[in-house]
Amino acid sequence: MKTSFLQIACIIVLPISTIFNVKSQDKLSQSFASIKEKVRDVQIDKSTFKQSIDVLDESKGKISFVSVLVDEKGKAAKESFEFYVSDIDKNTIVRKTSGKKLFISLSINNNQKFIKHFKEDKLDSYTNYLEILLSTADEAQELINLFKTAIPLINSSEKGWNTNKDALNWLKNNISKINSGPVTFEQAFSFGETKDYLASFTVKKTDQKNVSSEERYEFNTLDINKKNLTVRISGPQLSVSVETKGNDHYIKYTKNNEQQSFRNDFEIIAEDIDQARNIIAAFSTANEKGKSVIPDFGSLQRSLDFITKNITELTLEKKTVSQKINFIQGNTTKGIFIYSESDSKGKLVENRYEFYLNDLDANSLNFKVNGEKIIIVSTSKNKTKFIKYYKDNVLQDYQNEINILTTDIETSREMVEAFKSAIKNSEIQPAAWKNISEAITFLTNTITGETIGPDMYKLNFSSLSTDPLNVKYVQGKTDAKGILVEQSVEFYPYMLDPGTVKIGSAGKYLNVEASVNGKKSFVKVFKEGKQQAFDDGIEIMAFDAKQAQDIAEAIKYLASTGKPKDKVWGDKQSVIKFITENVGDLKSEGKELKQKIDLTNNDLCRISFTRSSIDDKGKTTDEIFEFTLTDMNKQMVDFKVSGKRVEVSLTCKNKVKLVKVYKNGAQQAWESDVVIETEDVETAKNIAEAFKSAIAQCEK
Repeated sequence: MKTSFLQIACIIVLPISTIFNVKSQDKLSQSFASIKEKVRDVQIDKSTFKQSIDVLDESKGKISFVSVLVDEKGKAAKESFEFYVSDIDKNTIVRKTSGKKLFISLSINNNQKFIKHFKEDKLDSYTNYLEILLSTADEAQELINLFKTAIPLINSSEKGWNTNKDALNWLKNNISKINSGPVTFEQAFSFGETKDYLASFTVKKTDQKNVSSEERYEFNTLDINKKNLTVRISGPQLSVSVETKGNDHYIKYTKNNEQQSFRNDFEIIAEDIDQARNIIAAFSTANEKGKSVIPDFGSLQRSLDFITKNITELTLEKKTVSQKINFIQGNTTKGIFIYSESDSKGKLVENRYEFYLNDLDANSLNFKVNGEKIIIVSTSKNKTKFIKYYKDNVLQDYQNEINILTTDIETSREMVEAFKSAIKNSEIQPAAWKNISEAITFLTNTITGETIGPDMYKLNFSSLSTDPLNVKYVQGKTDAKGILVEQSVEFYPYMLDPGTVKIGSAGKYLNVEASVNGKKSFVKVFKEGKQQAFDDGIEIMAFDAKQAQDIAEAIKYLASTGKPKDKVWGDKQSVIKFITENVGDLKSEGKELKQKIDLTNNDLCRISFTRSSIDDKGKTTDEIFEFTLTDMNKQMVDFKVSGKRVEVSLTCKNKVKLVKVYKNGAQQAWESDVVIETEDVETAKNIAEAFKSAIAQCEK
């Protein structure tokens, strides 16, 4: 049986890039061969420089240059240099002369000390420069050209990794023991105990006397500033410097098992430039390809559970610090944080902070590092002192900040996010009321009082009238000796500016503050039952942040909605009747003022104003002012407060003196003004408006 064979010709097609790489490698081989050939011995006088080039790794472009100086007596001195051709700055390769010497100089890019320098085969130092001697200028130029040709043909020797885990695994497997002269560095890198981007670097240093010290650095590879990963040279020792972004002290540093202040950098000793480059590349990859993982705080309860679990006892500066936090959920979430530590005498001091989550400013939440402490800083909104603070159960001044200690940077980051989530999920709408009566009832029931230390505060809020709304706030303080000090204010809420309502701290309690529109002194003030000068604002005590905010909202509501309707008078009779009924007698602190409005000859436009004052000694002064309404300037009718007095003033047109004045029956000089006093600003305002209306109607 015959067997036939079918022969098939196969054609293998190589990728173009592979062909180019092969060609580049061939060119590189040729360049190195030519460089080796051009580097020869050079004779200068009676000294011989025996020079040679050895290619240590052609693909990486790593070569060794050896120069042995043999003097006239035959004594030899050897030095050598190891470097990567790709590190050479081709723009700095030039011919130079020095005396009888002709040489080419080679410098490293950016003057970095990447050239290993050996003396008698022993590593001496790292340098950024070397010289190769030549016999002729042409030979020197040829060697320059060969180096410039070789540099771009060399592929980077830097490793590459697909994931951050691959890069970190390389660091784990390649950072090891280094001998640097008489000192030994036992180095270890690990990662991924909790998250793959969390790492630690440990170095045990043993000196020539066999004395050891161990340092440990724990850090997040995402915090590394890859732009500042650099090689540092110190004599024969080469290291990679690792720094954090923004120089933040986020690296936990332990020396001989004792925690030190947090740091922002550390160094890893490298065997050579090649390893140093790969350490830098590995950190860069880990930084670029790593991704932070924050726990899911989707609900309020998850956030609170995380916070409660991670606020723990810890030891700082050899002292134990106790911390715990509790949350009370209801209409809003209240937190109670207790921090206890021993003072200089060993006495345990407890600090307690009570706060509402919705009062904290989520945007300002952050952590800071101070020495070996990591502190989560939580500030109240607008830095208002909403946080109730007790020291050893004694109430202190309200605060606007809470500081919570944590054990590590990552927990701090997660705690910040947990607080932000909890704050977001605790936001509540401000208190609201359906009508004025409801707001008044709330204020009456809420503003009652509190005992602070030896002082007892008794408060009262009530309505004096409803149309228009006039209210009274009474504040009484009884001290440890039983002495009562009482003060009160009466005001019309609609006269307040809602935009000025705010909460301020007054030490151990809070104040709800509001100002009168235009800062006018329209608030009637009493101390110990005696009227004082009118004021331009109010302050209402509160003893809890939520209580203060609810009171503030109620005051805003009343200020916005309690404005009475403007009074309108249809004819002269009704407006004059209103004036005569509301201009009346006043009595204050032993002084009495009788006032009366009459008509002259029953003419509705001609007024006779009688004022009789009796001072505290019983002396009476009678005054009569007669004037015609058409002589008065309605644009200048106004009311104002002066000390304890509220006055309505009328002024003649062009300030002409047309007011006839009598004092105790005797005529006086004519005047241009008339002043009428009233008990409060609302009455004064209405009398002023009534006079304006009367003048306008008389002018028709």
